[in-house]
Amino acid sequence: MRWIRLVLFTLVSIFLLGLGSWFALRNQTPVPLDLILIQFEAGSLATWMMIAFMGGALCSLFVMIFTLLRMQARLAGARSRVQKLQKEVNQLKNQQGAKELAPATS
Repeated sequence: MRWIRLVLFTLVSIFLLGLGSWFALRNQTPVPLDLILIQFEAGSLATWMMIAFMGGALCSLFVMIFTLLRMQARLAGARSRVQKLQKEVNQLKNQQGAKELAPATS
């Protein structure tokens, strides 16, 4: 199973690299980038598009990491609550069992 993932990852990586290269070769037109406050000199359209794509991917990655950390913290809290409740249930079962085993004093 692990080698299938490796082969799949390699094939997808090669495909994306080829697609990026093809895109870069097809879009070499110099385009200036004007971001209202900042102006950049003319660069190829492919460069600006790849920078924007990578910036979006990195932003998504950071959001996903923070969401994952928050969910792991919630899961840890829920697990500790489950353990606490299991201890309480076991204590109540032991108390109930002790009452049933106690001799009647009448």
